Amino acid sequence: MHMLGHQKRRAVALLALVFSLGALSACAERVSTAPDPWGANDVVLGVGNPAQALVGTTWVLRALDDDSMSRDTARTLRFDAASDGSLSLSTTVGCNRISGRAQAIGARLRVDALVQTKMACADPLGTLEARYAALLADAGYFGVRGDTLWVHNDRFTRRARYEARR
Repeated sequence: MHMLGHQKRRAVALLALVFSLGALSACAERVSTAPDPWGANDVVLGVGNPAQALVGTTWVLRALDDDSMSRDTARTLRFDAASDGSLSLSTTVGCNRISGRAQAIGARLRVDALVQTKMACADPLGTLEARYAALLADAGYFGVRGDTLWVHNDRFTRRARYEARR
């Protein structure tokens, strides 16, 4: 009788294991097919030193919000390593120069201490520059895939696309 009880317990444990694995498999399927706020072509940088993906490359602005930019190479963004471990940034969309500090931690991108020259910029360049400065101040996340840098705000809205200038 003792042997029969042991076999029943093993059978119940085995059924529980099979049920658990089935439930986990179903969860894994749901997780893997959930909408990804980064999109299919983004790689979220959450391991290693994500700042290395940004530093030393001149990034050319190709899209701001839903507006594509011309192939004008004057619209650039560059990150360099600062002595305090943060990043310094310098950028322009063709009129004023903007500079500041940034931190890349995991996929988070924080930009602050922005300063810019004060030349008057005729529209449409003046309007573009105001939108661009707001993008930098609102930056929250970034992703890099190959030669493409994406900048998102804190709500995961894709705000800008850059291409590396080689």
